[in-house]
Amino acid sequence: MNQKKDTLLQKGSLLIREVTSLSQDHQLHLMSTSAQKKDNEKIWGDITFHLSCPNFNWEPLHFHYQLTGSSLNLVSESADPVITFGSLGYGEYHFTASVKNVDGQVLSSVEYYFNKPRPFYLSIYAWIIYALLASIIVYFYSRWHAAKMLRKRNREFEKEKMKQDFKMLEQEHIIAQQREQLLEAELQVKSKELASLALDAVVQRKAVESLKEVMSEQEHKGIINQHDIDTILKQINGNLNEEEFWDIYHKNFDMIHKNFFRNLRKQYPSLTASDLRFCALLRLNLSTKDIAQFTNLTIRGVETARYRIRKKLAIPGNINLVDFLIDFT
Repeated sequence: MNQKKDTLLQKGSLLIREVTSLSQDHQLHLMSTSAQKKDNEKIWGDITFHLSCPNFNWEPLHFHYQLTGSSLNLVSESADPVITFGSLGYGEYHFTASVKNVDGQVLSSVEYYFNKPRPFYLSIYAWIIYALLASIIVYFYSRWHAAKMLRKRNREFEKEKMKQDFKMLEQEHIIAQQREQLLEAELQVKSKELASLALDAVVQRKAVESLKEVMSEQEHKGIINQHDIDTILKQINGNLNEEEFWDIYHKNFDMIHKNFFRNLRKQYPSLTASDLRFCALLRLNLSTKDIAQFTNLTIRGVETARYRIRKKLAIPGNINLVDFLIDFT
């Protein structure tokens, strides 16, 4: 009787009744129940095998499971014809299941091949793309960083250049001030020399007038005759050329006082040559007495001339005539 049961059991075969696996969208996917190596069945998550085996004599059976592949070799035994493999690595797998009786005799076996493919983002092509993208990012970052450093150096250079230019401008300003001060000092010296020249002319004129008076007295006393007087006066007048003196004085005054005569005559065309000479003496800040001696006028005559020039220049009563002419440019 037992021999008959064994014979019936051996006639049965172990079958894979159902294979399920999670798809890429995490849905339960029903797979083929017969997968040879050439079929290359693909899974994306856990895989579950449901086995069936005819057991007509109800003898206790044991199922032996083995999964190899991807550096993995799992072996287990169970009375349950259902087994699940999870957390599998990427690669090809070979599943073998066999059924044994209580004596450990293999009654039947079945094989199944499947593959857990590596996702595209982990494939060699993806890594090539990653490498290219990384190279591009590094290239553009290097260019951006180099351009940034160049802009920074340019800003620092421009800042330093501005500092140097500012220092040069300060030095040029100081030099210009020093030149202006030197020129102003020279002009003051020249102006004093010119005033001294005018006073010398006054003294010279006084000496001539005094000499004429002495000669006139000598003539009355009969010490000198008229011919000698005429000869001496002719020589004195030849040496004392007033127009030539004023021409030299005019040129030097105009040079020292920045075209004073030219600008004054241009702005006030009603001024006469005598008025211009009088304005020049006022600009030299000569006293009324010195001007009177220089122009051979009385003190009252000088005051009258000052009043006449003030009217021609249309100067308000609260402004000093001498200050106006000193500040005139």
